[in-house]
Amino acid sequence: MSYMNNNTETRKNKHLNERERYAIGELSRILCLIKVT
Repeated sequence: MSYMNNNTETRKNKHLNERERYAIGELSRILCLIKVT
């Protein structure tokens, strides 16, 4: 589930500016940490 969402969001990220991409990347990393824990 999350892997499919990541692929879709990766495509969306190409249309976002660098700052938004960075923020989304940080959120994704935090969510991954939460899932692992």
